[in-house]
Amino acid sequence: FFLVAAPASQRELADGTETSLALWSRPADALAAYRAGEHVLAPPTFRILEELALRASVAEALDHARSAAPPHAILPFPLAGAAMLTFVYPGDRDHPQAPGAGVDRLLLDGGRWRSERA
Repeated sequence: FFLVAAPASQRELADGTETSLALWSRPADALAAYRAGEHVLAPPTFRILEELALRASVAEALDHARSAAPPHAILPFPLAGAAMLTFVYPGDRDHPQAPGAGVDRLLLDGGRWRSERA
């Protein structure tokens, strides 16, 4: 994923192959629309939108990205034996390669992704 400030005149355009819908939306609004069933999101997009929704503005998101450590691979694993499709992320107590003490999961609950973090 890339994070940039787009010019006000920038127009959205879906390519019809990888993307079927293109629109400009605040991350919180995109998540709300997803939760309302208005569109679908892949797990990486869902998680990135959750992170971006923590920022109050594009400037704040850019400042945060500039001050963060270099990006690293995020390797979620499916959780065997879970009642619903569940991916565990590094730092989750059940992650097979990078376990931690906490909970960092993405669950497919009723056809919608939902994060669990503690």
